[in-house]
Amino acid sequence: MPIDLRRRDDIAAAVAAYDGANPSVPLPRNAARLLAVMFPSEDVWQRTQEAIAAEGFSRDRLPAESTHTARPAAPPQSACSGR
Repeated sequence: MPIDLRRRDDIAAAVAAYDGANPSVPLPRNAARLLAVMFPSEDVWQRTQEAIAAEGFSRDRLPAESTHTARPAAPPQSACSGR
């Protein structure tokens, strides 16, 4: 499923903002890519793990990666909107 480039950039900015605010517990390196694949057009995850795996993520690691990514608090809204 294609992702809007602006949405991808917003997700990358939100991950960078989280990492900047939490340097002792940064997100995994591929967090922005995984979130962009999980949420290509909406803020609700409506894709299967099979669809995520088809985007190049290892099925063996996917549950661990998605659990880790979902654990931290969301970045401030201003980080998501680019303000």
